[in-house]
Amino acid sequence: MANPRQRRKQRSNHKAVRHSNHAKKRLRKMPPLKAPKALQDAWDSQLTVKQNYARLGLLSTLNPRAKGGSEFKVPSTSTVQDVQEAQNVAEGRAQLSVGRGRIIRDENGNIVDIEMEETEETEAGRDDEDEEVLEIPPEAEKWVAQTHAQKSEKSDLIRELETLSQRVSRVPRTASGGERAWLKQVVATYGDDLEAVARDRKLNPWQRTAGEIRRSIAKAGGMQRLR
Repeated sequence: MANPRQRRKQRSNHKAVRHSNHAKKRLRKMPPLKAPKALQDAWDSQLTVKQNYARLGLLSTLNPRAKGGSEFKVPSTSTVQDVQEAQNVAEGRAQLSVGRGRIIRDENGNIVDIEMEETEETEAGRDDEDEEVLEIPPEAEKWVAQTHAQKSEKSDLIRELETLSQRVSRVPRTASGGERAWLKQVVATYGDDLEAVARDRKLNPWQRTAGEIRRSIAKAGGMQRLR
């Protein structure tokens, strides 16, 4: 049974809000790619960012851990020997390690025997353990292999991006207008005595240290330009 609100909606000429096809197309429109011209030309807007990076031979992240959409099934490492050892542990027949024993009890819980391991680890066995090879975790093997493949094979796009990265020059940092005006007041009041500026709570309400003020003066061009 319809409630009064639904009846009023049925009697009114109100229509549900519906986006036009033009508005839907604008909502689905991807933002422009802010990248070098070579990367813009090689970019495929129909693919995701991760798919584009994989197609162009680039890494979307330096983190070897798999993220959403790139998981792969880790093969099972359990063997027949592992299963047998698990059964032995469950039945109490597990092999004893050096320096440990097993207490054997009767049905009433009284100790009737103590079983000790007679074999001892030899020096050769210790040497073999010391020479263990570092193994790569399964989740990092794919990332390491991909990194080696990218080092050996470089596409024209990667070479062009490397050339562009070598041409980048360092952007000079300058002080703002307000910072420069404050530094001029500091230099006019105390000159080179920056320790006194650091102690002046009225002129230095931010409690900047002498080192911070010295770096700000160097950023503004030095003492000579502020006097």
